[in-house]
Amino acid sequence: MYIDTTEALQAFIKETICHAAGSYIAIDTEFVRQRTYWADLCLVQIATQSQAVLIDTHKVDVRFLEPLLTHPDIIKVIHAGRQDMEIFWKDLQLIPQPIFDTQIGAMFAGLGEGISYDNLVHKFLDVRLDKTSQYTNWAQRPLTEKQRVYALADVQYLYQVYPLLIQRLQDLGRQDWLCDEIAPLIDPQTYEVNISNVWKRIHISARGPSLAVLQDLAAWREEQCQALNYNRARLIRDDHLALIATRMPQSLEELKEVLASTKGIKGDLDALAQTLYEVVSKSLIRPADTWPQPIAHKTISVDNPHLFELIKMLQRAVAEELGIPMRLLIHKGDLEKLSRNEIQEQEIGCLSGWRYDAFGSSVRKLLSGEIGLTMGQKGIISKEFVNAT
Repeated sequence: MYIDTTEALQAFIKETICHAAGSYIAIDTEFVRQRTYWADLCLVQIATQSQAVLIDTHKVDVRFLEPLLTHPDIIKVIHAGRQDMEIFWKDLQLIPQPIFDTQIGAMFAGLGEGISYDNLVHKFLDVRLDKTSQYTNWAQRPLTEKQRVYALADVQYLYQVYPLLIQRLQDLGRQDWLCDEIAPLIDPQTYEVNISNVWKRIHISARGPSLAVLQDLAAWREEQCQALNYNRARLIRDDHLALIATRMPQSLEELKEVLASTKGIKGDLDALAQTLYEVVSKSLIRPADTWPQPIAHKTISVDNPHLFELIKMLQRAVAEELGIPMRLLIHKGDLEKLSRNEIQEQEIGCLSGWRYDAFGSSVRKLLSGEIGLTMGQKGIISKEFVNAT
């Protein structure tokens, strides 16, 4: 079903809310973003128990989807849905809820971190998807039959996978483990850009005033790209900004020389140089106490490094036993606190909830001497000490 009129979309929304309440739908999007700052939403695909539809968002107002996307009794099933959520937040100022991300669910089901959609479908349904249309131009109209089939497959099989994945999580007793990992997806702050921090994405070996220049240049570019809807590299590339910040040109002519020495600068070089120099000249007179600090690799601060490594070995053993990524059991900062014996339940995530049952209780026993670690045939395992008396 291809929806390209408001009447058809409204009828579909009404029917879906009526029949899917208390159940779930599968949802996905197709968009293009190669030359723009904001994603251009081209399609929304939705699968229900009875049908799968393509909604042409170039022809209908996506805002009509709001009652369905926010319906509290309909679970919206997505796969690796961060970009989908970002688009809905940007276009509608809403985050679909409640949601279930099958990539996150698969991680807790022991299927590895970051499993792709096609591998997930093959795992549960023994179906191999045709991915040849993966990098197609979704803004073109009319869509080809091959594009439509590809886009529909993204939700048709997702709808079928969801109950199988849920059953696996229930069999493992892990259906309630996902909340912490899904929380960032439904937090609007996840999709807000702090322009004063975008410089951190750019690789540079510098400090002091150079970082102040880079911070201001990156913030200027971000504001311009948002206003013009330009891809960042289309305006000026990261390496160009890093070079200017490293050289810290003291005059307009120096800045022009820096730009002339690089490749890939597009448009009016003189106009760009003039604008950039206005930014740089203000950066160069910033007080030292306003300069950003270099991004340093966090060092481990522990009183007992041997205890730190012991807890980490237990973490690895438990993660391997459960078939989940190590990072899900405990955050690095909490690991350091435990190794310093700073045990405060309200501040350490693994000492409450499912993490306590899976890992935290074993950490407590390790710290109190109730268990130790020993080598087994399959690697490091925990072993309870036996009281000989």
